[in-house]
Amino acid sequence: DQGCKHDTLKTIIIGKPPKPDFTWSSYCEGDVTQFADQSVTSQGVIDNYNWDFGDGQSSTLQNPGNNYANFGIYDVKLTVSTSAGCANDTTKRVYILDLIAPTADDAYSINFENGPETWVAVANGATVDNSWIFGLPGGEINSANSGTSAWWTGGNNDSYFRNEESFVIGPCLNLTAIKRPMISLKYWSDMQIGFDGAVVQYSTNGGNTWATI
Repeated sequence: DQGCKHDTLKTIIIGKPPKPDFTWSSYCEGDVTQFADQSVTSQGVIDNYNWDFGDGQSSTLQNPGNNYANFGIYDVKLTVSTSAGCANDTTKRVYILDLIAPTADDAYSINFENGPETWVAVANGATVDNSWIFGLPGGEINSANSGTSAWWTGGNNDSYFRNEESFVIGPCLNLTAIKRPMISLKYWSDMQIGFDGAVVQYSTNGGNTWATI
């Protein structure tokens, strides 16, 4: 009633949050696992990174490395924030593999009858659907090498998930003590042509690239 008034003006930025993403390589036990930031933003610039490696270690670098003490599967979380004040995070499951060094007199061999040992089943990237199960399959094992235990995709009512991208991966093998290393692998797959499929692959550079056998 005294005729006084006041106003203020503030700039409010409305935009999409950043899209955090990353890749990783060098995942054998004892290696320094390298993480590569793949995050993007359409508003401002990304100016803060916060990594949680799932083993109690963390980093604020854009492209850090982490040395995991034990093999296993770790949930790695990356949180990014921008100069516009927006933040977002993503979590991926990173697998660290056991390191085995066979020799000419002590070969590496497994038939899975004593358990999965250090083989692990993981989904690709941030995909959470993983139908791999270890044990006695719900269907018939056709031409099994031995015994009854196997890795099979039955986690979705004895089948796999729609658009699933997953795999079973074995330990890292250091073959430097063998002059002419040879690998023998027996596997069986039951697939519908044009709808699903499976391949056997290997990597010699820490998972940066994979080749199909």
